[in-house]
Amino acid sequence: MEMRGTARSLGALDLNANYFKSMRVLDPNLLSPRQIASIKAAFRPLKSREVENINDEVSKSDRINFDRVVLRSFGIDDTILPSLYKVLISAVNDRVSMKNR
Repeated sequence: MEMRGTARSLGALDLNANYFKSMRVLDPNLLSPRQIASIKAAFRPLKSREVENINDEVSKSDRINFDRVVLRSFGIDDTILPSLYKVLISAVNDRVSMKNR
């Protein structure tokens, strides 16, 4: 949603309703009990530590493992992860830089 919206002051985001109509999201109801258990197990290490800034977070082995488990559980090729991280880092940096203007 961040990528499609227009930033407004005080953190508001202006969005087009047509985007939401065509937006695809991961449906946890499609997961098997085994996949759910795998995701929960991969998330446990993240719960026991502080969240890092985005650049450090995406280089943490527990974060990478969790994200890979989620992607694989939904049948998504996890080789896209570096590209996803690149886009995420860029979006966060853009958002932070807007705040400082």
